[in-house]
Formats: sequence, structure tokens, C-alpha cells
Amino acid sequence: MKLILIILLSIYTLQSNAQKGLSKMLTTNEINEIFDDGLKSYNNIAYPIYRVYAYNEDNKRSLLVLTESVDEVHGTDTLSKNIKAFIFKQVENEYTKVLEINDNILPELNEEKSIFFWPKYISIEKVGKAIVPIIVYGSLAMNNYMDGRMKIIIAYNKQKIVIRHQNSTFDGERVTQVDKAFYSLPASIQRIVQNKIVAMEKAEKVILAYNWQQAMRVKSTTIK
Repeated sequence: MKLILIILLSIYTLQSNAQKGLSKMLTTNEINEIFDDGLKSYNNIAYPIYRVYAYNEDNKRSLLVLTESVDEVHGTDTLSKNIKAFIFKQVENEYTKVLEINDNILPELNEEKSIFFWPKYISIEKVGKAIVPIIVYGSLAMNNYMDGRMKIIIAYNKQKIVIRHQNSTFDGERVTQVDKAFYSLPASIQRIVQNKIVAMEKAEKVILAYNWQQAMRVKSTTIK
């Protein structure tokens, strides 16, 4: 039994180390060297850059750029009303925007007060020859995470495939919306996304319907 556990742990460690090697988080100096005022203005990068992940795709350098507005600061806490994510691809020494994601708080929805990226669950995955960024973010509302929202966006084959979830302290008001295209993704990507959701549940970032995994197995697009 111990031998099996050691083998499984070794496989997991090798996979994790390989995965970590797919992307690199840029330093502040590296970000500033690339994103000068001209590039930011041309691409409408109006909010402070939170993080940038660099990775290679089709032998070209790509950048996943996460930006968040800074609307209120309370000690070490920053409240953001708007977020934007971008994917840039380097073409002939210039960076061209190939994808943009926008979202904002909905104050009328459970008094949402902040929206932000969740870097613990963001990753760059490799499936066959495809490189697949998975972007995760959410909001805080009247009861913080308990009635906030969560979104997972999978950037695959020039598509934005989305899972949307609304938390609630009431059983009947929790709902997860899954784009139909999610179930056409490679099985390995579906498993990675589902594992992220399990991790978010354990961290009490999301509260899903008790049967959500079974519902996904039968390709449900609305899960309550």
C-alpha cells in the first residue's frame, strides 16, 4: 500500500512540477518594460496591472494580464468595482491582443462590494498541443463569499467557455450555469476545472448544489 501511495505521489509531483514550468509570473520591472503608456493606452488597459503570466504557445510568447480597479482601500484590503483580463501574443516583436474579459460588481445583487481575481485557482494548462489558460475570479457581497459570485473562464481554441456560479445562504437560490461547450472540451480539462471547484468548496469560496458533480456527468447546463 505504501509503495502505491509513493508512486501516486511521485506521479502527482512530476505532473505538478511540469505544470508549474508552463508559465512564469513576471516581476514589476518586467511588466513595466513591456506595458508602457502607449501599449496600455492603445489596448485600453485602464486599471492597475495585478499580475502577468508569460507562457509559450505556437513557439510565440503569450501573456495573460490581469487588471483590477482600485476604488477603495481599507488598511490592507482593496475593493475593486471592475476587472479586466487580456491575453496578448507576441508577433514580430510586438504584442497583439487576442482576448479580453470584462466584469464588474453588481451593487443591486446582494449588495456586491468587490470583485477580484483568485490567483490560487488560475492556471495555464497543456492539453495535447493546445495551451489553455483558465481564469477564475469572484465577488464579495453582503455576506462576503457566501452570497457572492464566481466565474471560471476557459480560453480554448479561440473560444471563451464560461462557468458561472451564484452563491447563496439559501439552498434554493444557489445556481451554477455551465456553457454547453464545456462538455465538448477534452476530458482532462473538464477534470482540472472540476478539481478547482472542489478546492474552492473546501476553502469555502463557493457553495454548490450537493449533486453538482453528478449533474455535470449528465452534462447539465443549469445546476440548482
